[in-house]
Amino acid sequence: MIIRAAPGVLLSLFFMSLAAAAVTETATRTDVLTAHADRQRTGWFSNERKLSPAILAKGPFGKLWESPALDGFENYPARLYASPLYVDGLKIQTKEQEGRTFRVVIAATSTGYVYAINATQSNGVAPGAILWKKQLDDPCILNWDASAMGIVGTPVIDKARKHLYVASCGAATSFRMYAIDLSTGAVLDGWPIAIDERTLEQPSINRNPRYGDTPAAPWRRGRFSIQRGALNLSPDDRYLFATIGQGRGWVVGIDTQRKVLVSSFSSTPLAEDSIGGVWGSTGVSIDTRGNIYAVTGASGSEKHAPPLHNWAQSVLKFDPLSESGFTLRGVYTPFNYCRTEAADVDVGSSGTAILPDIDQRSISEDPLLAVGGKQGNAYLIGRSSFTAPGDERRPCSEDSDTDKSLLSPEPQPQFGKRGPINIFGPYSDTEGMLDRAKNRATPAYFRKTAGDEYLFYSGASKDTEDTEVSVAPGLVRLKLLRPAGVNPYLRVDGRAMDFVLQNPGPAVVSSNGGKDAIVWVLDENARRSARLTGPRAPQPVLYAIDPMTLKVIWKSAAGLLQASGKYNSPTIAGGTVYVGTDRIVAFGMGGSNLGVAAPRSQSPVVQSAAVPAPAGNKSVGPPEVNGKAVVQRACVQCHEIGVVTRTRYTEAGWRRMVDTMVGRGAVLSEPEIADVIAYLTKDFGKTNVNKATASQIEEGLGLTSEEARAIVSFREQRGEITSIEQLKSVPGVNPGKIQAAAAEIALRD
Repeated sequence: MIIRAAPGVLLSLFFMSLAAAAVTETATRTDVLTAHADRQRTGWFSNERKLSPAILAKGPFGKLWESPALDGFENYPARLYASPLYVDGLKIQTKEQEGRTFRVVIAATSTGYVYAINATQSNGVAPGAILWKKQLDDPCILNWDASAMGIVGTPVIDKARKHLYVASCGAATSFRMYAIDLSTGAVLDGWPIAIDERTLEQPSINRNPRYGDTPAAPWRRGRFSIQRGALNLSPDDRYLFATIGQGRGWVVGIDTQRKVLVSSFSSTPLAEDSIGGVWGSTGVSIDTRGNIYAVTGASGSEKHAPPLHNWAQSVLKFDPLSESGFTLRGVYTPFNYCRTEAADVDVGSSGTAILPDIDQRSISEDPLLAVGGKQGNAYLIGRSSFTAPGDERRPCSEDSDTDKSLLSPEPQPQFGKRGPINIFGPYSDTEGMLDRAKNRATPAYFRKTAGDEYLFYSGASKDTEDTEVSVAPGLVRLKLLRPAGVNPYLRVDGRAMDFVLQNPGPAVVSSNGGKDAIVWVLDENARRSARLTGPRAPQPVLYAIDPMTLKVIWKSAAGLLQASGKYNSPTIAGGTVYVGTDRIVAFGMGGSNLGVAAPRSQSPVVQSAAVPAPAGNKSVGPPEVNGKAVVQRACVQCHEIGVVTRTRYTEAGWRRMVDTMVGRGAVLSEPEIADVIAYLTKDFGKTNVNKATASQIEEGLGLTSEEARAIVSFREQRGEITSIEQLKSVPGVNPGKIQAAAAEIALRD
């Protein structure tokens, strides 16, 4: 085993060893026992006394140590989607350590392993050394990011009982929940507990069960594929919560004392409506009363009548869990959900951050919540935002002023009146899938000593000419205003314009109470569609940002961090910043910031398992006919056909999309790729009026030959057409036809 300490940090390690003498087993203010800092998911590490913008600027700050590369599985290297946890004083009861006390980092990997890693030089053990490890299952292989998907959600710790709870996806067992002895890594008696789909679907367990007498949909690969959300515990640590999503969404509740699955709640009762996943990386948040908040993703484009009890694309509020199961108490759904869910523009890409109360109101009052989403909006939600659940969500609306979130009194430019604030543009109800998504992260909260309150959202604005290209800002500061006599609201207070984030995890804030704050962001440093293995796997970048100037104070050098998972965030404790990649890396004062290229042996090329293409897969017959058959074979292994075709693209757009799917594991021959693109372009395509010939415009938009030629003549004389309104004004063209075909028109590829 090799432990790497950065050059020039031996003095820092010496002081760490002295500090280790004061380690105790009681809960401390530096413990990080759950994701995003706390149960409320504020993302605020408010007891950090050793780091400040001034100290970082003075430097040197950098890598102190790193653990060995963590265990792979077969050809799959370890990837940490789960954020590290930190225990400030834990007796390790293994044979080797015999009850010695350590500061410990907990890591969980995509390959199904859990680790306790030493955080400081103590008891003759170097920082970065593995104190114990345990593989829970051979991991699920799901053609997702070209990575194994064993443990993806961040675990949670009950320090008083020394229990570590971990959800694992096993290739032979599907999803199971484990309880592990935090001191030894041993699985505790009575665990694991099954949380696979068939178990959760039982009528005695699921509080939003299937209705009617139609047979259940057959199991489909990918429908029940990701347990990305972090685990959480009730305020008394009795009930354990997990979320499952990407397909049909689930909230899961387990009684840790009785060691039983108490209840589940499916966001959509019909498996046919297989999207509505609860997949935000921070999972559920829990307020001080024990109320549970979950955010669901988009619903399937194909509806199954009647659409009763479908709570997709919403924020759900549940009463505190009891032995009687989940009780859904309130639902908030954005006003425009019909359009956004049809285009896979999930609000569920974010979790909820529960904002602290500042005026000591009764705990019987509901807290404020902050939420994001793929559309790039920031939502502030209060008691009045929730409606009592009936049979259906509130009707869709075209009027942004009817949105039930707590709206700013100021008109929003995308609406010309009040509505949700768009912080990562350009605003769109339809452009938000895959690399076009603008936010997949829960915001972080910070309150200054003077009482000013802020939220920090990480994401990616998009280029108006190519909405897969990220531009600044990727970090936005909003101020929370609580004027007397009216509802609180958010106002944009600053945008970081000096750097670009590609696909960041949730921002977090470290501070010494209300001062010395730093915003930390771990950016994947690549588009969402990037493969996480192979020689081109992206190497993430850690940013430290001044919260008031929004300028970068420090960032990790290129190549310093190895390839990681996605949507994870750094953990800050006692002056050290812990990051998970394919290992644990610790940053602090006195460390090195020298980057090196990642050895390719650490990120082997992974051949994703997939449904094999049939023998003799040469094209026979018209391409669009062949292409439809190939889509039915290859694509519906992971998607409903309605999900595949819910968004229209130009031929170039469909080519990029198919290339992305092949990169994620779809097995297609070159002739099949050509046929699929031809089919999708013909039946679900857009016509680029700035590039298409007159005959293509005539056929694609249903215009006369004279109208099509007029468009070509107009663009040749005036330059590129920049808007639908301009296109409608072309002499000789019926504007009504253009309006009717607007969904099929593209102004760029």
